[in-house]
Amino acid sequence: MIERQAKDLHFSRSREPIPTVEVDMNSIPDDLFGYSETVVTSLRALAAASPELRATIYVYQGQSINFHTPSWSAFIGVDGPVSFLKLIHHEFEGIPGVKVRMSDYIHPSQGLCEFHIEDGKVWRPVDAVTWHAEDAAVKNVVEDEWGNEPEAEQAESDDEGPEGVGARARTPGRLRAARGDASVGRIRRKIEEVFGLPEGSVALCGPDGQALRADARIATLRKRWG
Repeated sequence: MIERQAKDLHFSRSREPIPTVEVDMNSIPDDLFGYSETVVTSLRALAAASPELRATIYVYQGQSINFHTPSWSAFIGVDGPVSFLKLIHHEFEGIPGVKVRMSDYIHPSQGLCEFHIEDGKVWRPVDAVTWHAEDAAVKNVVEDEWGNEPEAEQAESDDEGPEGVGARARTPGRLRAARGDASVGRIRRKIEEVFGLPEGSVALCGPDGQALRADARIATLRKRWG
């Protein structure tokens, strides 16, 4: 992960309401663990291809009847190029069973600042003063070890999405799921090997900040955090 101080990022905060994509939270498959990873996946390709673009994404959560039944929805608003909004909608639209729509406008002050696009990366907050973005090299190592999209599915995932960006959106949670038999130690050693780091210098931590055991399996961690 790459970290940057919040004061060094150039956040957008419009004085006018911004458009949103609304997602019924209860319709998101359990294996996606909410909306965050899907949002990041939808934004990453265009952000990397156009590093000059900037946008800040605010999320408001609340009750809604926009899907003709009471629901708890996330309203994901983009303060920036509309291309990013279309990509978010397209990504969720491709997940079977997810209820999603272009929705109401919100004012940035109504939501939480949860994502930011700058310098070709998608940033997320670590705490009140620090944000982080995924290092592309580390991402490639993890995908190599944990498994990526099956080859039979890659042709379908290369379909053109909005603005000519490939949209890997058919069944993202399942196609990009990590292999359950992969171990923390194996991933850790691979990262050390690729970056030429001393053995034992890399630690993979859980949501509580504690280092994970080397023999921990991905399937076990999924159950624990699910």
